[in-house]
Amino acid sequence: MNCEGMIDYWLESPCGDIEVRMCSGLLAGLRFVEGARRESLPQAPQAVRDALSAWFDGATLGFEWLAPNLPGTAFQQAVWQALRHIPRGERITYRMLAARLGRPRAVRAVASAVAANPVLLILPCHRVVGSDGKLHGYAGGVERKRMLLEMEQSSIGGRRDTA
Repeated sequence: MNCEGMIDYWLESPCGDIEVRMCSGLLAGLRFVEGARRESLPQAPQAVRDALSAWFDGATLGFEWLAPNLPGTAFQQAVWQALRHIPRGERITYRMLAARLGRPRAVRAVASAVAANPVLLILPCHRVVGSDGKLHGYAGGVERKRMLLEMEQSSIGGRRDTA
């Protein structure tokens, strides 16, 4: 992504510290980091802290926060677009996601694109699980993925999974 005003921040969340990368006031990156990193970054702007706090409390974080043209291949972009349509509290398998994209045999490529998601939470890759229903891989760690799924499930009153 070409952005002259790229700035990294941090914020504290119920699931640990998050590094926030912003480009011209829009989110270009969101990832969980260990505490030592936070000491080298300024705290995220209040509007971002409020929006993410609301997300953790069950609100939807609108895609208007997302920077356009996140760096990625056309295939990655398609996978990330599909992630936007997985409702809070629901799960989908990598195989189901590949089928939704019209590429049912591209399960591994879909998994790789999900793993490359630059904006965790906003593009909810934590909602994608293995065909066996188990939690496989997550940039923030599998235990954090479990926490996020449980948090979402309880915030919507226990809606059933799609997987």
